[in-house]
Amino acid sequence: MTEDPSARRARYFLYLLGGVFVALGFSLEMVPAMAAVAPELAGRVCAGIGALILSLGRFGSDRLVRRCETLLTDGSEAQPGPTGGLIGFLWAKIVVVRSRPPKMGFSSARP
Repeated sequence: MTEDPSARRARYFLYLLGGVFVALGFSLEMVPAMAAVAPELAGRVCAGIGALILSLGRFGSDRLVRRCETLLTDGSEAQPGPTGGLIGFLWAKIVVVRSRPPKMGFSSARP
C-alpha cells in the first residue's frame, strides 16, 4: 500500500489531536480536583470528541484527512506553530484576551 506522505502527516496530526481530547476527557473524569469543578458530562463529551477525531484519522480517506488538517491548520509547512486555520484563530483569541490589561476603575467620557 502506497500512502501519500502529506496524508500520513495529516493522519498523525489527527491522532495527536484526538489523543489530547481523549486524555482531557479522562482527566476530567478521573482527577478528583478536576472532577469537582467540571460539569458532569464534560469528560465524556471530550473523550467522545477525541474518539471521533481518532476514528476519522484511522478510517478517513487520504483526501478527507488532508482537508481536515487544512481546516484545522493553515496547511503551510513554512511557518511552524499556530499561524492560521481554526487552531490559529482560537490561539489568537486566547492570546489577545490574556494580553489585555485589566480594567481599573470606571471609564467614562464625561469629565
